[in-house]
Amino acid sequence: MRRWTAGLVLVLAMAPVAVAGGETPEPLTLEQAISIALEGNRQLAMADAGTVAAAESMTEARSYRQPRIDLIENVSWTTNPVYVFGNLLGQESFTAENFDVDFLNQPDALTNFQTQLMVTQPVYTGGKIRNGIAAARAVSEAADSERERTRQEVLHQVLDAYTGTVLAKRHLEVAREALKTSEAHVALVADMHRAGLVVESDLLQVRVRNTEIEEMVIRAESGAAIAMAGLNLVLGAPMGRQYALTSVCSPDACDVDDPTALDSLLQEARTNRPDLKASALREEAASSMIRQARAGNRPEVGVSGIYEANAENFIGADGSNWSVMAHARFRLWDG
Repeated sequence: MRRWTAGLVLVLAMAPVAVAGGETPEPLTLEQAISIALEGNRQLAMADAGTVAAAESMTEARSYRQPRIDLIENVSWTTNPVYVFGNLLGQESFTAENFDVDFLNQPDALTNFQTQLMVTQPVYTGGKIRNGIAAARAVSEAADSERERTRQEVLHQVLDAYTGTVLAKRHLEVAREALKTSEAHVALVADMHRAGLVVESDLLQVRVRNTEIEEMVIRAESGAAIAMAGLNLVLGAPMGRQYALTSVCSPDACDVDDPTALDSLLQEARTNRPDLKASALREEAASSMIRQARAGNRPEVGVSGIYEANAENFIGADGSNWSVMAHARFRLWDG
């Protein structure tokens, strides 16, 4: 009795979803369900975003090979003798009067706007850039494989939810037909009881059986509603949407029981499963990251060029200069 009551409560809760608006269910084939899922499934949308992010990460890794261009603006207002002396030289406004000892020791405050255009090009990084690109490429390919695996999982979920919903609806139809038969039987036994052909215990027995079948119908209605909600979840459709489903295939067409094909299918799965490919690519990416980290202990070589303008007023070039430098860094100890 408790199970019957719980089933009734569940059906009443699902009833507004199942018959919302009294609309005729929209026809839906398995092929249409797959198409809808590929467009609206949230898991697949997340996987798509992951592939885009991985591809952009590879673009970022490749960008470290390109030169870096910086525009730098520094402004200072200082009485520091060293800075004043240097800034006057940079502004090309240094005169003989500035050699005065009092001025050199206690100069007046000087404003300097320093504009620099700097171009830096890495020449050798010990393999950090190369291995970073290799790792990003492997991660990008792994994301593509994981996206394909997600697509396959979505297709499997659609097939499972669709066939499960079809089965639940067939179960409901059978239960309702059984209830019609049971109600007719109850009416027949009731007539026989009134005619004195059967005892009251016989009538009570068929009524108990009829109640059990009513519970079975409630359970079937609940199962059909839950199955339809599960199908909508996989499709990315509103939970209350109703569909008129068709049989997936005939029993003869669906008979693919071939034990001899199991070994070949297993071998094909080991070769083609995208999640296994993704795992191998993730391992490859991790190896590249290890090599990238080890490359940090190698020297780095680069070149840079700087064009500089100095002025006492903003956006000026009272004096200008340029520099070209090569630099090498050797990391001796970093703890």
